[in-house]
Amino acid sequence: MLHVMTTSRTLLKTLVLLSAVLVSNVHAAEGTSTPVQLALWNPVQIFDSEQSVTGFRYSLLWGVNKDVVGLDLSTAASSANGDMIGVQWAVVLNQVKGSVSGLQSSVVANQAEGGFFGLQLSAVNIVYGDMSGIQLSGMGARNREGHTRGIQVGAITSIAEDSTGLQVSSSGNVMKRGRGLQVVGGFNAAESITGAQIAGLLNVVDGGETMGIQGAGVANYADDLIGAQVASLANIAGNMTGFQFSSIFNVAKDVDGGQISGLFNVAKDVDGGQIFGLFNVAKDVNGVQISDLFNVAKDVKGVQISGLLNIATDMKGLQLGLLNFNKNGFLPFFPRLLFNIGL
Repeated sequence: MLHVMTTSRTLLKTLVLLSAVLVSNVHAAEGTSTPVQLALWNPVQIFDSEQSVTGFRYSLLWGVNKDVVGLDLSTAASSANGDMIGVQWAVVLNQVKGSVSGLQSSVVANQAEGGFFGLQLSAVNIVYGDMSGIQLSGMGARNREGHTRGIQVGAITSIAEDSTGLQVSSSGNVMKRGRGLQVVGGFNAAESITGAQIAGLLNVVDGGETMGIQGAGVANYADDLIGAQVASLANIAGNMTGFQFSSIFNVAKDVDGGQISGLFNVAKDVDGGQIFGLFNVAKDVNGVQISDLFNVAKDVKGVQISGLLNIATDMKGLQLGLLNFNKNGFLPFFPRLLFNIGL
């Protein structure tokens, strides 16, 4: 009797197991997910590439499925034609044609073509669409056709369309529009930025507005600047509201603020001040020019102070220097001090 009961239980368990396997195979055939996938090289894999995986997938060389949810491991490459949620690790390449949520890690490259949320670790990381998270790259990080929110770190370069966050690289950071911080040993480039650019060599904002700070070991360039430029060699700006600091020279079209340099400052219109070691040149000045050698301006409302020479076409204010010239003034020339009041 006991033997019969044991046999019946064994038979029942076998039937239940077989039923589960059959149901799983039926669901797989209908296009639903399988809990386990093993692949050699697509199409040599247990389930074909149209099936999704919810659970675990291992690919010896290259496995392909639709959606993958869970743990995805490969000693070469793995691919998902849909979305990936979970952890994806491969020696050579992780490729997802949909979106990725979680961790992508490989030695050579990661690619997410439908957006990314999480952490990418590889020599090269590429995202198409929006990226929220962190890209850590041994060579380069690239986000195309979307907004980057988070951190991009590339040993060589980091590239983004629109970025909110941090870009760090040794060679170059490039973005179209950004809010945040670019830090690089080489150069930073953007069309517009709100935040800061810090570079060992060069910062460039071409075509848009800079709101914040540009700091470079060599030079800074901005079309329109609201903030400050600091460089060891040169600062160049179109319209500037703020300050330029350099050891050699500053150049700007319209200045609402100040230019301070060790050698010379050049501007079209200055509403503020020009201060430097040798000379200042401006068309119109509403403020002050101070230099060791000479100041030159067309129309001045304010003060010119130099160790040698002050020159103005129309001066309303004070000139203090060894030689002072005011072409349209009551006294066009006077040594040491020339004071003109225009009504």
